[in-house]
Amino acid sequence: MQQHAMALKRRIIIDGNEIPGLVKFGVKNFEEGTLEVPEFQRTRVIENGITKYPALEMTYKIERGTSTLDFWRNYKFNKETHSITEILTDADGVEFSRWLHQDCKCVKYEEPETDLANPPYAQINIVVLPWDSIPLAAE
Repeated sequence: MQQHAMALKRRIIIDGNEIPGLVKFGVKNFEEGTLEVPEFQRTRVIENGITKYPALEMTYKIERGTSTLDFWRNYKFNKETHSITEILTDADGVEFSRWLHQDCKCVKYEEPETDLANPPYAQINIVVLPWDSIPLAAE
């Protein structure tokens, strides 16, 4: 059984504003680049010194009376650039980690298909690419 304090929640702040409706945040995977170096009767894998920054995948629920849909449409189609602060908290809302993703550009805006026999909630899927990602101390 999971302890209440161990539950992970995320808040996403974009240029100082929290956009309502975040329901899913994808995996963040920082990978070190590697090279295969052939030698006599073996191949070694070594680091090449390059870190691959992950794309940030998010799903937002769309509700009446919120500006979520307008914000993301403007972000994508007006080719805006924003800084995103990702805040990790426990179930009680106590912050334990922050990430600053600088100069993010929206590279994917998707309104999923609708199954009329089993309609889902209104949602959009977003993918943004950060120029840089910096871990910060919790406040």
